[in-house]
Amino acid sequence: MKNKKGLIDMFNTLFWSWGSDPQNEVYWAGNELLEWIESEFGKKLNIRFEENCDTGENNFEEVMKAIDDL
Repeated sequence: MKNKKGLIDMFNTLFWSWGSDPQNEVYWAGNELLEWIESEFGKKLNIRFEENCDTGENNFEEVMKAIDDL
């Protein structure tokens, strides 16, 4: 993958440009994009975006690290 930074920037915009916590649809779209990346580049990330509904915590940073490690 030639432009990991651009991909990470896109995910930052998708998740954090709302002015509040991301909606469920953002997680769904993000995970669809991760599936596409795996298919397109033939690389497995072995991670998906998740949110703990009770605490509002998510694994966004872990997913970005998995992308950066590709």
